[in-house]
Amino acid sequence: MAEAIKFDIDGRDGRKFWRLLMRASDPSPALHEFGSYKVDEIKGRFQRGPLSAMALPGAAPVSRTGGRGIVGSITYLLRGILLRVGTSKVYGAILQFGGVVKARGKLLTIPVHPSARGKRARDIPDLDYVPVHRYPVVGLLVKLMGRGKREARTMFILAKKVKIRPHPYLEWTRRDFNYLWKALQRLFERS
Repeated sequence: MAEAIKFDIDGRDGRKFWRLLMRASDPSPALHEFGSYKVDEIKGRFQRGPLSAMALPGAAPVSRTGGRGIVGSITYLLRGILLRVGTSKVYGAILQFGGVVKARGKLLTIPVHPSARGKRARDIPDLDYVPVHRYPVVGLLVKLMGRGKREARTMFILAKKVKIRPHPYLEWTRRDFNYLWKALQRLFERS
């Protein structure tokens, strides 16, 4: 997984949790159950939007801001009592923490029209370049429409870099802790 976020459970709840976990001869069934729960919870968060104060108030859910490709890659990995939940996609960290994305080649091509989403500029024929002198945006790719091609529809923005706001999706909540606690308790009841 590309980026690791470590959650420490401190205080009285943490001590109770670790005592319960260490009593289990094999806590893996409870941890597998929790891993599956957490993956579903994160995927739901992409639809609902971020919980954290790191995100701007009213921030759109990640699925509406370019994160669709990451949802299918959310998974968990369990090794011993170490449970990792996340993605192997490189841009997972940018979505979680925010940051600046710079063009590898000459320019970033950012689709802005609904019909351009999920496509590359070369997939749409007859685009015209319109220069813009406002750094970091350097131009627009537009499609001329209508009679006499008088209407210009902006399809892509060309930029040297883009600042991505944080869209936290890996968050540990009280509900998560309670779910894991109950999964461990069910494990002891079965054994």
